[in-house]
Amino acid sequence: MYRAFSFELCRRVTAQSLLAAALFASALAASAQLPQPKLFTVFPPGAKTGSAVDATVTGAELDEAQLRFNHPGITAKALAAANRFAITVAADVPPGAYEARVLGRFGLSNPRTFVVGTLAEVVEKSGNNTPETALEVALESTVNGRTDSQAADFYKLTVKKGQRILVDCASRELDSRAADALLLLSPDGRELERGRQGGLLDHTAAADGTLILKVHDFVYRGGDQYFYRLTVTTGPHVDFVFPPAAEQGKAAKVTVFGRNLPGGTPSKFTVDGKVLDQLTVDLAAPGDPAARQRLATTLSLNGASASLDGFEYRVKGANGALSNPSLLTFANGPVTAEAEPNNSPDKAQKISLPANLAGQFATPNDRDWFAFDAKKGDAFWLEVTSHRLGLPTAPHVVIQKATKNEKGEETFADVLEFAESVVNAGGPEFNTAHRDPVGRFDVKEDASYRIGIRDLFGRTVASPRHVYLLTLRKETPDFRLVAVPDSAPAKKAPADVVTSAPSMWRGEALPIKLLVFRRDGFKEDINVTVSGLPAGIIAPSVKIPAASNVFSLFLAAKDDAPAGLGEVKITGTAKLGDAQLVREARLSTVNWDQATDNNTTEAPQTRLARSFPLAVTDRESAPLTFAMEAKQPLETCVFNKLLIPVNFTRRADFKTDVKLKVTGNKGLEKMAELTGTEKTKSIQLVLNLAEQKLAPGEHTFWLQTRAKGKMRPYMDAAKAAEDAAKAAEKEATEAAAKAKEAKAAAAKVTAPAEAKAAAEKTAKEAEAKAKEAEAKKTAAQSKMKQMTDKSKPRDVDAAFYSLPITLTVTAAPIKLSEPAPQSLSQGGKVEIPVKLSRLYDFKDPVDVSLVVPASAKGVSAAKLTIPRDGTEAKLSLETKPDATPGEHKLTLQAALKLNGQDIKVDQPLVVKVAAVQKPKAK
Repeated sequence: MYRAFSFELCRRVTAQSLLAAALFASALAASAQLPQPKLFTVFPPGAKTGSAVDATVTGAELDEAQLRFNHPGITAKALAAANRFAITVAADVPPGAYEARVLGRFGLSNPRTFVVGTLAEVVEKSGNNTPETALEVALESTVNGRTDSQAADFYKLTVKKGQRILVDCASRELDSRAADALLLLSPDGRELERGRQGGLLDHTAAADGTLILKVHDFVYRGGDQYFYRLTVTTGPHVDFVFPPAAEQGKAAKVTVFGRNLPGGTPSKFTVDGKVLDQLTVDLAAPGDPAARQRLATTLSLNGASASLDGFEYRVKGANGALSNPSLLTFANGPVTAEAEPNNSPDKAQKISLPANLAGQFATPNDRDWFAFDAKKGDAFWLEVTSHRLGLPTAPHVVIQKATKNEKGEETFADVLEFAESVVNAGGPEFNTAHRDPVGRFDVKEDASYRIGIRDLFGRTVASPRHVYLLTLRKETPDFRLVAVPDSAPAKKAPADVVTSAPSMWRGEALPIKLLVFRRDGFKEDINVTVSGLPAGIIAPSVKIPAASNVFSLFLAAKDDAPAGLGEVKITGTAKLGDAQLVREARLSTVNWDQATDNNTTEAPQTRLARSFPLAVTDRESAPLTFAMEAKQPLETCVFNKLLIPVNFTRRADFKTDVKLKVTGNKGLEKMAELTGTEKTKSIQLVLNLAEQKLAPGEHTFWLQTRAKGKMRPYMDAAKAAEDAAKAAEKEATEAAAKAKEAKAAAAKVTAPAEAKAAAEKTAKEAEAKAKEAEAKKTAAQSKMKQMTDKSKPRDVDAAFYSLPITLTVTAAPIKLSEPAPQSLSQGGKVEIPVKLSRLYDFKDPVDVSLVVPASAKGVSAAKLTIPRDGTEAKLSLETKPDATPGEHKLTLQAALKLNGQDIKVDQPLVVKVAAVQKPKAK
């Protein structure tokens, strides 16, 4: 049985939000973006390992479709009917969730989850919308179905007394729009079990007989996009594993709690009134470091889990069926389980730091306390893992200092509190906010401390399934990366979300937003590279500054890029002391376009993708490209002015005015937009740093626009179809003429009989060829009409980007050479050579003066001016007879004006003044 992972937000949706989503979900789809393949459904959305199934795909722009999967053991062959495929799952494909995508004329589509299971597979048949017409389903099977609007699906189950029947319905976990609801009924219609917001139904049959199962969408929506997988089994189900963490690569004993666990015994825990089994097993967390970095799992994880390191665990049933996967995380050392009673500071469980503490929010208002000693100057990072495991928890942590009064009574005072992480770095496309506290504890004094943890939701939703790992560790700086396809300019409103296809047209630039999750105070630059790209795709490497947690990476397709497909890997590398950290980025995906307005809508469906394929098509070229023609590296100084040509290329008859916005750098985003008409071939980007005032350093920026206009796709296909139709027409005309000649020739032959028969045979063959050629002509003309219609100008409203450029800003348009140390006596004079080099075509005069501290009394130099285009001069330095002797640190200062702004450049000058012995009075 397969049980997909889901967050409570996927389940706890309201009727209001779901109805609102139904009204507005199509708004974005109506926005005419550049044609890109969009995959809506693959039905059935799964198959048994070692089997074959015929499936139908639905979507948009699926011409010339091929169905691809992210596992080589899952293959698909196109059938004669449009968008129908024969899918084969090899016997060695592990059970779990995989991704299907369509590769077609316009590239590669967004993914859809495809599940490989271990039970028999059934496809729902229509007409099962009443208990009387319920579809009979055998135990140990999975039904692939779709909900109907304003209706429910009914299934009949045959059970035996004492069987513990588990019914699981997966929908959102499959990228479906459905929010399933379940009801288990007796034959006379009595309610036995319910799951109003989906989940698991657990029922032990009281007698032999039949049961009726009702399935519907929570607000009775339906259609192709509301699919589900309904599993009915007596096999194992895992509710939770305790502790929920293990050291990487080390064996550990853990206890699995669930239902129908082979060899399990009843536990003390119940969930919704059902007693859970428990089973102690040996578990070994994956030892491969890459598994930790990649969060290797088939579970469907949303943005809250994006930074988590974890792995999945399953139980194998007696019949070979696997349980649902349970998500676990990695521990940094041995795990200590909480020991009751520890519900108050005075009963705190004694521990030593560092520590990995596992516990449960099992009862209402449950609090766990731990006691430890710490010394002043110690520092520990505290992290709770619970909500990121997919649990509806809100952990809260408080640290208290324990003191004793004169009577020896302990009192406790709050030192520090840790609450949820509310930072959403990914925006609506990938909400990364989570409720797990993370923070640093700096010990201010030697003392005995208490640390308490509780669930802020624990009053109403306490459950033994709500486990946590509380880690207190020495600082171990690290980072994780998540790549989010950037669709911001294509949206109509900031809260909209838009699916992104991992495919590129020739000449196109594709932005990817990189999210950085910095751990334990990690503050280093990260160098990012991309590998596995198809031929013709470039990805300039980028450096994410230490102070940045969001940065953009660009991919670009060359104008002559060949068609190709690659498995992309984005890698971040950083130095940490002598060590080098190498981390592979995870990728996010949006399941469905979703528009917003003033009405409340449900949360966008987004998740981590299981793969990052990228396709480039050679069938279409971007209708608009523009490029900043600046040589790299580009460098100037503060207050200077740069003129950067921006050249346009238009294709596919795309004619529209454009407004280019400078973005990627906050210091430049207030610049006025660059405007051009539909005939503009080049414009100038003017960077006046006297106005933009960029500070010295590196600055990256790019141009983007959202352009509306008409373009003609399929132009090559239309031309090819036209040529084919002309050739077919010519062939048909020639074949008809030959058939006519053959018929006339046959009519003239009367004898002998053999000659007449041969002539008539020749005439019939010519006539058959003429009919065949006519049929080909008709088909070619039909194809030509189809392609002509498809190549008609269509409205598009799309985002276009330039590649970014990096501008290095220096402090001045000159470099002032450091002067050599000078020595002179009191009352002396020396000439100091002053040399400067001019940069960025700066030609104006430069004033040079000496800045003398008060401690260098009696030392001076007259200001001089280096004339226009000059680079050298001599500064005359002199000392008075009573000048302060000794070594003095002075400053040689060059002053200039650039675009009306004052700039000063300093160089240190060391001057030694020797005292002059005065003659002794006679």
